Amino acid sequence: MENIKKNKNIYRTFAFWLVTIVIAFIVLFPVVWLFITSFKPDKETFMVPPSFLPHEFTFGIYQRILEGGTAKPAPWILNFFNSLKIALVTTVLTTILSALAGYGFARYRFPFKFILLLIILVGQMLPGPALLVPIAVLIENIGLTNTHTGLILLYTAFAVPFTTWLAIGNFEAIPREIEESALVDGCNQFTAFIKVVLPLSRIGLITTAIFAFLMSWSEFPFALVLIQTDEQQTMPLAMARLIREFNVFFNEMGAVTMLFTIPIFLVFLFAQKYFIRGIAAGALKG
Repeated sequence: MENIKKNKNIYRTFAFWLVTIVIAFIVLFPVVWLFITSFKPDKETFMVPPSFLPHEFTFGIYQRILEGGTAKPAPWILNFFNSLKIALVTTVLTTILSALAGYGFARYRFPFKFILLLIILVGQMLPGPALLVPIAVLIENIGLTNTHTGLILLYTAFAVPFTTWLAIGNFEAIPREIEESALVDGCNQFTAFIKVVLPLSRIGLITTAIFAFLMSWSEFPFALVLIQTDEQQTMPLAMARLIREFNVFFNEMGAVTMLFTIPIFLVFLFAQKYFIRGIAAGALKG
């Protein structure tokens, strides 16, 4: 009987890892193919039949994109830092605003509090493309078309509703007695918030920062409509230029994709545990 149970456990473990490996292969294969393609010269990208490994291994594609590339006038490094600047500023603004709003909703009672929370939630339900035209008109009327400031304000506005709900759950998980002790020791409300509450809610703040960074780093439709010059373009817009009417620069696309994923990889490498814990805390308490 024990041997039968052991055999069943072995079969279940084997089946689990087999399914896991198959799913991982399906998910990662396009990324691996793109990575290998980034080391192929131009003539090999259109070989029939295609080769998985390059016959002529070269780093020239990476050198080419750092110098500018063949399909665009502005250098890739400029587009990279455009995206990085927009994502970092959006992350800082979103974290600050959602922390203040979440703390206010979690700690204070005021008229129409529930209605305001519903309005914030309804704002999250609206699909972005449905708002594309009115937002483009609004950004143009206030003179922020073709500026990074317009994208930063737009991305922050889209991120704050969701991150505010996360922040509410995280602040509600912190006992009020800790703040009251700080107030008794001589802190005012703001000082207690800065020195006591924020350090205890660091997991939620990190989660907010990760969400805002990833959302603004890879956004494409609004940037496509609002950004008009090559020098102001973000990485997703610049990558779209590699798909031309009569040609596709697959090797450059692979190299640029690897460059584009470095920040995302670093974010998840160092902060994935905080992201998962923060999402769970906000969902359970919010």
